[in-house]
Amino acid sequence: MRIFGRVLVGLIAAILLFFLIGFDGFFVAAQAEASAGDRPYCIGTAEPKNAEVYLPVTKIEDLSFRHMFNSRGLTEEPGHIGAHHAVMELAGPPDFLNWSYRVFGFVPEVINQEYFFHEETAYLEPQLPCTPVKHFVKSLKLF
Repeated sequence: MRIFGRVLVGLIAAILLFFLIGFDGFFVAAQAEASAGDRPYCIGTAEPKNAEVYLPVTKIEDLSFRHMFNSRGLTEEPGHIGAHHAVMELAGPPDFLNWSYRVFGFVPEVINQEYFFHEETAYLEPQLPCTPVKHFVKSLKLF
């Protein structure tokens, strides 16, 4: 029983270290590649102090839990919910995917998506500071 306890503690410590160092960004990057297929895409993450603004992803570490999760729900306007942890813009339908920690993948559930296709409400779609390119994550720095 002692060995099992040590193995369990070691496993939990390894998982925590994995997330603290930011290696989970590689998992998110792999999921992005899988979700995009051969279509050009880019990813933006929510700005920590104003989750209605997306920042460009320039390194794999930007896709880590500690970078993406800290901004969820924060906005400058009281009563407003925040944006997604990360949003992927794709060239072709579906146009946008959002990172979900619930399913550990990119899903087509983007806030206000039903309004993107109407000219008068098109401003509601996420404004990402990037241009979709093929294999976007392959152009990112590691840290």
